[in-house]
Amino acid sequence: MAGNKLTVKQKKFIEFYLETGNATEAAIKAGYSDNHVTLVREPNIAYNDDEGIEKLFNKFCEDHKGDNIEHTLVITMEGEVYHCIGQPVNISLLGTKLQGAKVIHNHPDDGNIYGDCFSHADFSAFFKYKIKRLEVISGLGHYSIEYNGLPLPEGQLLKLYNEAYYAVLDKVWKSGSTIEYMQRDIATWLGKNIKGLIFDEVKVKNEL
Repeated sequence: MAGNKLTVKQKKFIEFYLETGNATEAAIKAGYSDNHVTLVREPNIAYNDDEGIEKLFNKFCEDHKGDNIEHTLVITMEGEVYHCIGQPVNISLLGTKLQGAKVIHNHPDDGNIYGDCFSHADFSAFFKYKIKRLEVISGLGHYSIEYNGLPLPEGQLLKLYNEAYYAVLDKVWKSGSTIEYMQRDIATWLGKNIKGLIFDEVKVKNEL
């Protein structure tokens, strides 16, 4: 938004955010529609400050786990911090700033059904923009992916994602069990079958 005049709605969002400190509440009060993405700059943090970023991500989990609006926190290689809010959030608006970024986002739950794990759109953005680390939180849990392999074209990723999808279906069909969380099962398969892809569940350290 630098260099552009703020709209009335953007000004309202900032006012409500400063008043409440709650981005979700501020977005609702400001009257944003489901297809609008709000981008907020937050204080910078050193890219290599692993402890500081871990605390920031843990606070994100506390603030937005269970929210019914999507949130994404992006830390660029320059240490810039962007908070995106929307339904859904499309982080492509950050463009090349995503390369090497560390990102966490939430998947809203749907009633009694937990939000799932990484979607195809998540994997697509992760590989397309060469994101360093991508995390997701939902009622299901807290997961992360990292990649240290060769570049993976979108076409090849789609092929592998579809292969994972049908592998999960085949396993369920043969075992007679049911699918609880398709995206988590797909991510597990991809983690085992894409060389260099690390899919893991994030365990938050308990404070002493």
